Amino acid sequence: MAKYTIKDLEKLTGIKAHTIRIWEKRYDLIQPDRTETNFRLYNDDQLKRLLNISILNRAGIKISKIAGFTHEEISRKVAVHLDTDTATVFKIDSLLEPLMDLDEAAFVRKMEEFVLELGMENTMIQIIYPFLTKVGSLWLTDSISPAQEHFISHLIRQKLIVAIDQCKAVHPEARTFLLYLPEHEMHELGLLFLYYAIKSRGHKVYYLGQFVPYKDVQKILKDHPAVNYVVGSFTAPMDPEELQQYINQLGKDAKGKNVIVSGFQIEHTPLKFPSNVKTFKKASGFIKHLEKAMLFN
Repeated sequence: MAKYTIKDLEKLTGIKAHTIRIWEKRYDLIQPDRTETNFRLYNDDQLKRLLNISILNRAGIKISKIAGFTHEEISRKVAVHLDTDTATVFKIDSLLEPLMDLDEAAFVRKMEEFVLELGMENTMIQIIYPFLTKVGSLWLTDSISPAQEHFISHLIRQKLIVAIDQCKAVHPEARTFLLYLPEHEMHELGLLFLYYAIKSRGHKVYYLGQFVPYKDVQKILKDHPAVNYVVGSFTAPMDPEELQQYINQLGKDAKGKNVIVSGFQIEHTPLKFPSNVKTFKKASGFIKHLEKAMLFN
C-alpha cells in the first residue's frame, strides 16, 4: 500500500496542508500514521476518504457536518453527487491510484475487469464517466497534472477503439450515422463512445473525428445522401450568436435527416433548435433515444 505525506495529500486533493491538520485535530476526520520523527504518513484508504470529503465540501456541505457522517454515509452522499450507487463509487475510486501513479497495467486490468462484469457500455456510463468527472475536479484544483489527465484519457480511448473494431456485424435495417467534432473541438472520448454505442447495434458510421471544418460536413451530406443521422458535440467556448447560426445551417444542410447535438455549449446556451435538431445531456440519454425513438432493438 502506498504512503503519502501531508504535502502529497495537499497536491492530490487540493486541500491545504494547514486545513488537513485542522480537520484532523478538530474533527478527527483521518488518523495518519507517524514516522519515528513524528511526520504524518497517509495510506490509500485515507487518501480516498479525503478525496470524497473534498468532493462533498466543494458541493457545499460544511466540514462540521461531514465529520458526523459514517464512512458509508460519505460514500452514499458522494454516490448521489456523482449520480451513481455506492458500490460503483468504490470501483471509481479504485481507478484513482493507477491515475496518480501513471500505472497503465493496473488501470487496464481494472477496466477489463469492469468490462467483463458490466460490458463496455455500462462500464463507460456507470464508471468511466463519473471517474472522468472526478478527474476533472482534481484537475481544476491542480491536484493532478494535465499529463496525468492525458495519460488516462489515452488509455480509455485505446479501449474504445479496440471495442469499436470488434463490432463487425451490420444489421439488415442499419441506419447510417455521420459523427464529427466541429473545428476547435478536441475532446473526442464522448464521441468515440457514441461511435461504439451506434456500431455495437449494427449501424454504419462515418466517423470524421476532431477539428472538422464545416465545409467538409456539407460535402459529406451532399455526396452521401444515405446518411440518416448527423451527430456532433460542442464543448469549446463559442459566441452564442455564432453557435445559433451554426445550428441553423446544420439543420438546413441536413434537411430530411435527424441531427443530434450535445456538449457544454449546447446545454448552457439559450438556443432555438430547427425541427430536425435534437439534443441530449448524457450518453445514457442518447442511447435511450437510439433505442426507443428511432432504431430497431
